[in-house]
Amino acid sequence: MTAPNPPEKTFGVEFEFLVHVDLIGLTEKQKAELSRRPKNEQVYLIAKVIEEYLEGLGLGDPVEASNGLRVTNNSRSENEDKCTAWIVKRDDSVKADGINMDPAYFNYTCGLHVHVGLGDKVIPLLACQKLYSLLFLGGEEALKPLFRLCRNNNKHCLDIRTHSSLVAPREEPPDLTGSVLGEGFKHCFPDGDGNGEERAALDKLWRAADIGEFCDLVEGGPGGRLAYWFSHLRYEDQIMGKATIEFRKAEGNLDKPGNLDFVRTWPQVCTTLAAFAMDSGPLEFERAIRAVRVGAAAEAPGTRLNRFLTTVGLPGDVVSSLMQRAEVLALEGPDTMA
Repeated sequence: MTAPNPPEKTFGVEFEFLVHVDLIGLTEKQKAELSRRPKNEQVYLIAKVIEEYLEGLGLGDPVEASNGLRVTNNSRSENEDKCTAWIVKRDDSVKADGINMDPAYFNYTCGLHVHVGLGDKVIPLLACQKLYSLLFLGGEEALKPLFRLCRNNNKHCLDIRTHSSLVAPREEPPDLTGSVLGEGFKHCFPDGDGNGEERAALDKLWRAADIGEFCDLVEGGPGGRLAYWFSHLRYEDQIMGKATIEFRKAEGNLDKPGNLDFVRTWPQVCTTLAAFAMDSGPLEFERAIRAVRVGAAAEAPGTRLNRFLTTVGLPGDVVSSLMQRAEVLALEGPDTMA
């Protein structure tokens, strides 16, 4: 009997940026056209301008303004439905801090979000519990040297350790009465360590009976998005074929070779972490837990990062590139954002 092939792991990259309408090079005719249109149509026309600009860059893949921005005929195109093109979309959660802002530059203000999934399949509950536990118990902290200070714990990418519903319960938390503690819980504390807060949080996490209950447990509170966002795994996204884990921490800065390289290596980190959570056995998982917990207790941030990336299986050249980035960022002052 032939063993079934495992689902193919897939990922997508999302750049999230603010657009200053007066600075993106609209012609007088386009500006006049905008002024006559209702808000929704204005957004679509702006998206078309960005689409034309991106097409001129020769990205190698199609570029489309999302049909979802249109007032009529707004069904998703085949490219958007199958994630086979760069799609220009709208996100009302992104707000300008003031009126003095750049046009759509790919600098430190641009979010680089990576979505990891299994195509039209859903990542198993066990893998989600393992990945979340690994991040919660030290992986999130170990990865922080890869990000500028402005990307650490801001309202668009809040830390799960401090803002997840696991540690900041909502008014109506899921009822776990009678639930069974999953076998994986014991592998989170292989040496019998862990403080009371950690054990209480993961005790709840490992009692989730399905993906919906898991998402209820790990969502963040109002006023921001978590850096590691699992709510795309809910049923509504499953039926749209977009069930992914979203890694929201990175910035999409493209102004230097080192920053450009990070756009290549960070998606590899995200896909490797998800693959490790899906494919690792109990002993491998315990080894990774020990790596981040020992690191959090006794090692310098750079050493901790190196240990973590190596343990989950990233290739040596990728680890080396990421360590170089961490060293460069460590030398930057808090106000050095370029």
